[in-house]
Amino acid sequence: MHKRIQILTQIVFIFLFVGLIIMNQIQIWMGVFAVTLLLSVFFSRFYCGWICPINTVMKPFAWVKRKLKIKGPLKVPKILKRPVVRYLSLIGIASILAYSLINKQPIPVLPTLVLIGALIAILFNETWFHRSLCPYGALLKLSAKKPKKAVGIDEDNCTNCGICARVCPSDAVDKLESSHRIDVSECLVCHECIRNCPTNVIHYQVR
Repeated sequence: MHKRIQILTQIVFIFLFVGLIIMNQIQIWMGVFAVTLLLSVFFSRFYCGWICPINTVMKPFAWVKRKLKIKGPLKVPKILKRPVVRYLSLIGIASILAYSLINKQPIPVLPTLVLIGALIAILFNETWFHRSLCPYGALLKLSAKKPKKAVGIDEDNCTNCGICARVCPSDAVDKLESSHRIDVSECLVCHECIRNCPTNVIHYQVR
């Protein structure tokens, strides 16, 4: 039931995103993001796992890739995995959007990002986009550093099986000596770890 609600939410927002692009009202979408950015201080990065059109598009491509057992992912150069890359991406995207709005010249920046996300899901790994390229993630990582509500692991009852780390698309699960811990600033609140935990010790809860 929970998964169905999540999928329905993603479908609603992807249609809203496409509709706003068609109507050339993308500034409304930026308003949606601004609201979720503020709310991430309280509820973590739920925008990523429930609303983001890029993540929504990436998921089916990644799923098909796994089902067809397509070889990969291609290796990403270490220099492109550095934290500074996501902030350079943010500056670049923000500059292009500002130019587009000021000069009233429509530039398909956000649709292009969606296509890039799909391409990365096919050729590389979702993690690279979430950790190093996503301009939204660069902002949300800062706002969701210490949220009031977040996905967390009951470390006392964790069996240290590592399934949560393997299914996490953003590599937000850190391995400790006898358990695992979630880096909430990187967590997409996609609930993949919650659904796959065999001992039910991972929950989205007040911290």
